[in-house]
Amino acid sequence: MLPDYTIQVFGPHDQLPAEAEELFARQLACSRQQPSSDQNGSWVFMLTCAVTAEEHVLGGVHLDLGPIGGAGPLAKERLAYLERTFVRLEYRRQGLATKLLRQAIRAAADAGCQYIRCSANWDNLPETALFLKCGFALVDIDGENDPEPCYMAVRSLQNLA
Repeated sequence: MLPDYTIQVFGPHDQLPAEAEELFARQLACSRQQPSSDQNGSWVFMLTCAVTAEEHVLGGVHLDLGPIGGAGPLAKERLAYLERTFVRLEYRRQGLATKLLRQAIRAAADAGCQYIRCSANWDNLPETALFLKCGFALVDIDGENDPEPCYMAVRSLQNLA
């Protein structure tokens, strides 16, 4: 059973709960290597967490936000890249991942992102179901011969009604 919690969105200048620092240590370390200012199109992180009053983190969604890059008309548009979705084992199968991901999607749209994308392993059926439930399109980008077959999951952040 889920304890009482609030969903909070943290950015690079916010104090994160200690458990969030631990649970997302690898992703945060990579994100923090980037310049922390998004004024000039650099990448920043956004962490959406379910947190109890005692600062116990039930789960979260880690995004990196930045320019799509490359050449062409979308190069300077903002993109959210989903690095990790995590819910503690004892709180799974209660709709928490869906709530967290939907809030992260809204926060990315509010931050000016046009799209959100990530990779999803074919073998992770719960993750694939979560992405589909939250409006992602799954595209086979590697084919059946890839040693780690995966989908590219993409979702437009326009018209979030």
